[in-house]
Amino acid sequence: FFWTPEEQVAVTARRGSVTLLCLSCASFSSFPPAKPTVTISPTKLDPASPNTILLCTARGFYPLEIEIQWLKNGKLEEEGVAFGEELQNGDWTYQLQVMLETQPQWGDIYTCQVGHVSLEAPITVRLLPLPQSPVPPALPGAKSGQGSWGL
Repeated sequence: FFWTPEEQVAVTARRGSVTLLCLSCASFSSFPPAKPTVTISPTKLDPASPNTILLCTARGFYPLEIEIQWLKNGKLEEEGVAFGEELQNGDWTYQLQVMLETQPQWGDIYTCQVGHVSLEAPITVRLLPLPQSPVPPALPGAKSGQGSWGL
């Protein structure tokens, strides 16, 4: 192989093998854009806290540029949002997590919206609202306002 200085070739040797990496090739790579897969997972870090952590994870996308937003009841959430570090997978794709720390109320609908060059329209993944808890029937011998359902 013959490399020009403009191609900025990096050569590394590890355990008898040589890896060639063209550092300037990434900008005109022949890799097609890869669509992200998006998931939401709620996490309760402290059972005593009213806060819940919602994680939106986008995986398997290429190129790196991506827009991830949290919406609460259709409105953009900016407070309590934290972006993780972009992680590069071994196949030229990336993954990114965006966290929302919030205090969900009954009926709130949380949506993670992801925009990427590989998509014709943004991906939206909704976390369905918590169902309204039914009022438990009174237990025999229980006084009004007393009793526990383990919550």
